[in-house]
Amino acid sequence: MEHETSASARALVSSFLVRNELQELIPTAALLVSELVTNSVMHAGGRISVRACWSDPTLRVEVRDTSHTPARVRVQDDDSGRGLQIVDALAADWACEPSRNDGKVTWFELHRD
Repeated sequence: MEHETSASARALVSSFLVRNELQELIPTAALLVSELVTNSVMHAGGRISVRACWSDPTLRVEVRDTSHTPARVRVQDDDSGRGLQIVDALAADWACEPSRNDGKVTWFELHRD
């Protein structure tokens, strides 16, 4: 399920970016949405939704899940838990906030140069 869900999220965001003529953002946006969705699948379970919004020059992608546990960067020496380190390094901005309905929303922003 994790791979299928991440692949679907990457395809959704990539398609959105193509429709908005923002192909240059696809590699980074696809990687970051994959990391956030993978975190949601691994730690939240339940329903996951992805939303992308473009307001020149900013792309904002939100991943909502049913968990109330905030996403946070973990400092580890092993091979797992590095997804949010990647998001932190590549996104112009990102955060995790409680959702208005239930659970949380983790989002990132990228800027068009």
